[in-house]
Amino acid sequence: MLNYADHHGFPVVIFIDTPGAFADLKSEELGQGESIAQNLRTMFGLTVPVVSIVTGEGGSGGALAVVCANKLLMLENAVLYVASPEACAAILWKTAKASPKAAEKLKITANDTCKLQISDGIIPVRFFPYLIRFDLAI
Repeated sequence: MLNYADHHGFPVVIFIDTPGAFADLKSEELGQGESIAQNLRTMFGLTVPVVSIVTGEGGSGGALAVVCANKLLMLENAVLYVASPEACAAILWKTAKASPKAAEKLKITANDTCKLQISDGIIPVRFFPYLIRFDLAI
């Protein structure tokens, strides 16, 4: 789709809400890492504008594969990270119970990423009233 958009001169808008790629042997055997790398290479070669919007969770390689855009925007309550706070806490402090501390240190919030110039802007949630948490509505 990215190549099609580029060929026809269509801008690309990507909405991101993913906990990230699975970090297991089976996923790697199935080519997950290669798919992420190929997507990154394709996106870096696009000549059309690309806007990525993190609407919730932008985690790990799954999000990394689609955040390399001309503009990266985040909803005000969204998060973006390379390693989840739970994984970071387990590595650094040997317990996932330290995940709140890890989340603070990782600077994963929309405000943090904007201050660090990782993201280009924050979209107030009031501009997306149609976003409904279906898992909470059941």
